[in-house]
Amino acid sequence: MITNLTGKTVDLNLVGLDGNEFAILGAWRRAAQRQGWTLAEITLVIDEATKGDYDHLLRVIIVHTSN
Repeated sequence: MITNLTGKTVDLNLVGLDGNEFAILGAWRRAAQRQGWTLAEITLVIDEATKGDYDHLLRVIIVHTSN
């Protein structure tokens, strides 16, 4: 089970985004930056998301996303 590492979520609608992992990570990172996340928080989530396969990446990003 994937847990939320920061206790926060990014307000981002993932539906309709390009399914490419780099597009997903880029959209998530930009939204997190706009919403005041620190670089350390963003890096923590992205590092965890990229530790596994595509399904792991999606699960981590979904846990850290609302909307």
